[in-house]
Amino acid sequence: MNYPVGPTEAYYGAKLLEMLRGAWPKVQKRFQFYLSQYFYRDTLVKAFLFERDFSDLPKTEFIDYRCYLDYYASDIKPVTLRMGSTDKTLKLPYREEINFIESPSAQINVVGSITDYNMPQALRELTENNLRAYLRVQPQSWDNPILRVSSFVRQDSTHYECSLERSTYYYQARTNLTIDCPLEGEAAKTLRTLDLGPSNSLRSLEDSILVNSIGVSAVVFFRKSGDIYFFMKYRRGTEGVFGHMFGTTSGVVTLPKGQPVRSLVDYVYTEMRREFYRETGFDEDRDRLPIRNMVLLSFARELMRGGKPQFFFVIEIDEIDERQFKTKFRTSAEGLQEFHDDLYHNNKYSAVLSPEFATNLIYALQFFQSEKRLSADPVLLG
Repeated sequence: MNYPVGPTEAYYGAKLLEMLRGAWPKVQKRFQFYLSQYFYRDTLVKAFLFERDFSDLPKTEFIDYRCYLDYYASDIKPVTLRMGSTDKTLKLPYREEINFIESPSAQINVVGSITDYNMPQALRELTENNLRAYLRVQPQSWDNPILRVSSFVRQDSTHYECSLERSTYYYQARTNLTIDCPLEGEAAKTLRTLDLGPSNSLRSLEDSILVNSIGVSAVVFFRKSGDIYFFMKYRRGTEGVFGHMFGTTSGVVTLPKGQPVRSLVDYVYTEMRREFYRETGFDEDRDRLPIRNMVLLSFARELMRGGKPQFFFVIEIDEIDERQFKTKFRTSAEGLQEFHDDLYHNNKYSAVLSPEFATNLIYALQFFQSEKRLSADPVLLG
């Protein structure tokens, strides 16, 4: 039997169809997200970036992620994202020191030899509580050697000089990784408040009391049938920073093996390449996963960790099947330690991109726009 459709039923039927039409693209995106495990199509990652905001990330025991909004007003890097006709302004938690997209020939010369870092006794005593608390939460940490920047000076628009020192992971844990932890005997103070410059700005690297070890990060992608696919994985909560967020290949710069470092730019290229192969599980010599191209995008200082130096890269690899990638990633030296690799965590659609990954991704998209001779701002997301 056919029932007549009155004006009320017709109205709500039309509204339901309108709602479903509006929701269908979101349903499609989520479905595509669930089908991905390591590499996600660029349209999906761009929507992921646009829909989420990392300025309201929660405070942890060691780092208050949104604290950079209360300080460093003159250091924050603003950027505009454009999705269709809608603009969104982000305040990135980084101070840009060198934009290599604009100045690809920029160089950072290392002055003198790499000397040993000696933490002042007073600072060591102040940060005893920081280290104890950190090792209680991160008992798997080990005190491996790392490289820190003790000074950084601009000579002209493309030439810079820096001094480097040998340090250790525990010194980093005492300072940059526990920057908002109450200090020993000074419960009302933190290293962040002690290290602030005039007008709550970021101190120069030569004046900072933090270790300021060097970090590297890379957005990894391949091209397939005209589309770009980005690598990203869900970080474990046991990581020292950015746990329970989607991240990419990243790590701390280690010490050179015997050879002197004359160019910091050349050396971080070497370290990023090492970190990429180490985290993905591929062997540069034996396996067929060549890096087609690796480009340095930016040198910045991360405000969430009190000005920690960070180099951002983009790495293009050959197209690879996710099943082939999985066999290597499961045996990687660090992959499964840093990232979750199971169905549930692969599909955490409600999670956010880590601020490090989001900023790296924005630089990568700006690089793609520069290749097409487009302006870097706004970042066009579709």
